[in-house]
Amino acid sequence: LDWLIRVVAELNKKGKKCRLIIAGINRNVIMENKPELFKLMEIESNIICLGNIPHRECLDMIASCDFSIIIRENILVNRAGFPTKLSESFGCGTPVISTPSGNVSDYIINNINGFVTDDFSLDSLKKLIEKVVDMDKGKILNMHYTTKLENKLRYEYFNEKIKKLKE
Repeated sequence: LDWLIRVVAELNKKGKKCRLIIAGINRNVIMENKPELFKLMEIESNIICLGNIPHRECLDMIASCDFSIIIRENILVNRAGFPTKLSESFGCGTPVISTPSGNVSDYIINNINGFVTDDFSLDSLKKLIEKVVDMDKGKILNMHYTTKLENKLRYEYFNEKIKKLKE
């Protein structure tokens, strides 16, 4: 999260308008645990903390965003699970920006339904978000349409695979 806050603050400082909406954490938690980030957030009005919100509101928020972002280090504990935020974002038709962790690259196809950074680093994330901020809005809308239409995480896709296993 600290990487995202730093990247968004830096991009806005450069005149590249970018907004970060954070659900699940309120400003007080950041102020108590990362006061240096809280100072950035106080200066930067485009970083918004919603705190804990109902799941339905969270899904509505995801659907209204250009992208959702998942940052997970590619370590054993993260590879053992699958980020539910990926399936939620795809279900909302929202493309995903992610670091390469586990098998997310099997589902996120660059320029189609999101982007995967080159590696797990602040620099790689920053370069990718800078690229995305400069994208044509029509391209982003097309990615939303494609993400919703060709969602590889829809349950029907798995039902077909299970049927084939039974045969």
